[in-house]
Amino acid sequence: MTGSTLPDTGHNSWRRGRPTWAALDAEPLIYGTVIIMTVMVVGADDTDVDFGDATGMVLGPMVATAVAHLFSSWLGYVNSHHRMPDGADRRHLLWHSAHFLLLTVVPLIIIGLGRVSGLWSAYGALDTISDLAFLFLLVLGAASGWHASKRRWRGAILGGLVAIVVGLIVTVLKVVLEH
Repeated sequence: MTGSTLPDTGHNSWRRGRPTWAALDAEPLIYGTVIIMTVMVVGADDTDVDFGDATGMVLGPMVATAVAHLFSSWLGYVNSHHRMPDGADRRHLLWHSAHFLLLTVVPLIIIGLGRVSGLWSAYGALDTISDLAFLFLLVLGAASGWHASKRRWRGAILGGLVAIVVGLIVTVLKVVLEH
């Protein structure tokens, strides 16, 4: 590219401003974790939950959120770039939305193990999923703070504390709904 201040790498140098994408993005993982925690709080209020209901409580919101996220991200891309996404951008948008579906793997394993083994009820599985989601939110907050801050440990502690506050808001919702 002549006249450019950017170095010519020879690889896709005709594309201007193409962002580099991370393999896993914290944003949809955090949103999805809070959604799962909230659904578990609201759904666990019913003591007559069976394993089919628990599976629906995990899959339903996450599939709907993934589809809504894909739709809104696609429209946002078209709006900001004034063109349809090409192959790489389509793959990125699909992968970014699939993060919500990745969050269903561990809860579905917990529900499946409870169903097959009989060691815990569906209600117990929902409680376990909610607790693990809280811990996962804490890890995501700390890891995000670690990567975002120049002072790694301070960022990790601050990110973890913010994640705890968000998790406590959902926990307070649980206490309010139970009483």
